[in-house]
Amino acid sequence: MNYHGPYGEIDIVAQKGGTLHFIEVKTRLSTQFGTPSESITRQKCLRIRKTVYRYLDEKKPSIKNFQIDFIGIQKGSDNKLLLTYLPSIT
Repeated sequence: MNYHGPYGEIDIVAQKGGTLHFIEVKTRLSTQFGTPSESITRQKCLRIRKTVYRYLDEKKPSIKNFQIDFIGIQKGSDNKLLLTYLPSIT
């Protein structure tokens, strides 16, 4: 599922084992505006953190362990998709 809060949105909220994963997903069809991972600025990380803490405060999940992950999807020159997974980005 995803989550919309006053500070922004979390693209995917998922559970794996005893950990909640808050996942930011960024897609780029070209490198004209940089790679997907280059979009994760310090400011973006701060907004994501605020949104995660709002989610935890609002939903009060029984799972207390969490991490913030990133998935980047980029279309290559051969039209193949390149997937990048970065765990624990903040």
